[in-house]
Amino acid sequence: MNDVINSFLKTLEENNIDYVHWKSNTNIEQALSGVDDLDILVNPLKKEEIYRLFKKQNIIRGFSKKDTWQNEIFHYFGMDIEKKELVHIHLHFLLEVGYDVDKSVNLPIIQKYIDSKIKYKYVYIPSVENEYILLIIRLLLKNAFIPFIMMLPTAQLKMYKKQKDGVVTGSAYLEYIDLNNRLDRDKLSNALDETFPFIEKTFFYECENVIKENNSLNQYFLYSKKLKKMLSPYSYHGEMKSFFISFTRINKGRLDKFLKNKINSKKIPENGGRIFAFVGGDGAGKSTNIEKLQNILNKHFYVKTIHIGRPKLHIIGNLLLIISKISKILGLKDLRQALIYLVIAYGRKKEFQEALKIKSNGGIVILDRIPLDGVTSMDCPRIHTIQNNKFNWLSKIEKDMHKMIEGVDELIVLKLNPQIALKRRPEDDPDELLIRSGQIWDKDFSNIEHSHVINTENSFDFVEKKILNIIWNSLNQKDNHSV
Repeated sequence: MNDVINSFLKTLEENNIDYVHWKSNTNIEQALSGVDDLDILVNPLKKEEIYRLFKKQNIIRGFSKKDTWQNEIFHYFGMDIEKKELVHIHLHFLLEVGYDVDKSVNLPIIQKYIDSKIKYKYVYIPSVENEYILLIIRLLLKNAFIPFIMMLPTAQLKMYKKQKDGVVTGSAYLEYIDLNNRLDRDKLSNALDETFPFIEKTFFYECENVIKENNSLNQYFLYSKKLKKMLSPYSYHGEMKSFFISFTRINKGRLDKFLKNKINSKKIPENGGRIFAFVGGDGAGKSTNIEKLQNILNKHFYVKTIHIGRPKLHIIGNLLLIISKISKILGLKDLRQALIYLVIAYGRKKEFQEALKIKSNGGIVILDRIPLDGVTSMDCPRIHTIQNNKFNWLSKIEKDMHKMIEGVDELIVLKLNPQIALKRRPEDDPDELLIRSGQIWDKDFSNIEHSHVINTENSFDFVEKKILNIIWNSLNQKDNHSV
């Protein structure tokens, strides 16, 4: 079991928080291991208590674009440092069902649903019968006519052609089969009477048969319409309003995808975006650890890695390159070199401006290298080294551009003894490696606020866990700070 989830569930029980893992319990093992989301339905009377527990356990909220229209459904995240995994807890205070983009039915059964709980290992789950009834409702509403007409025409045609092979497929249908095989029909009848009295038994059994047959879209459309009518006392609005709401939300999502607004497709940490900068000598494992960190965080948050050391070309940079080539043709080799250095400085400035923009929108940026005072072997102004600072005016521009690269939240310094670096990177030029690694190794970072020095002579596992601790502690802080 995932350590964060294990600790979280034990804390819920110790504090008498009434809850159940309310759906997808066919795959409960995956949820407990952190592979799947943990879907927790909590008695709303315990809301403030569970918020306090989250805070104590360094579990933070992540904001989603759906938060503007979903009621009492929240995303929370914890970091399992030992397993190096990000854990997603989906917290519910209401039992809302419906279409993916319009869960418009609020079932008034929370307490009865929770009261049916049974314990499985460290987690409470609802009775098989209650979960089964709720699954039938969910499958019908998810495959109603409105979600179908919101699909693109190609998807509609594909679904019509394949309906005989199953309207509901994959894990959703396997979940139906599993629960159906495990339920007790007498207990099912009692659950319909006690927990779902607003659903007529005969009608429910007909709904069951639609999913059992699972080969007719028209049957799904027909019975979902009847079901929606039966649930109308608990609905926020009717079908016409649901159509326009679904149409707006789905097409807003399509527009974001078309415009490549990737931040909107991910969660935003509750305390805002961050910029994490990494520096390190050759062989210290900087690139490897950056890649691993991105893979962990990118599962749920928007994360972008920007290489400040090797910035991309931008429009003005391209123009300067053209001028530098003309300078070469005219025999002005020194000017050409100065302009190339200026292109790099301009690229670094533009890349950092992009990082600031991503941070301001709630994204996480990982900077591969950053200019530092005293480190002259990489990522620093160089025009002044040409012919006794021959191009002083260009040098000032270059230095000003580098000065604009400031404002990171955490600076992570990976130090490695240069002699060990030589053994790790035998293919590198030894003289150059000793200079580059030596400057990082010898530099004192204690005067740089929010810098974290890690000696990478330690095991890879130690270094990775240390980095995750730094990152997660930063994301848990309310007040941003800058280096």
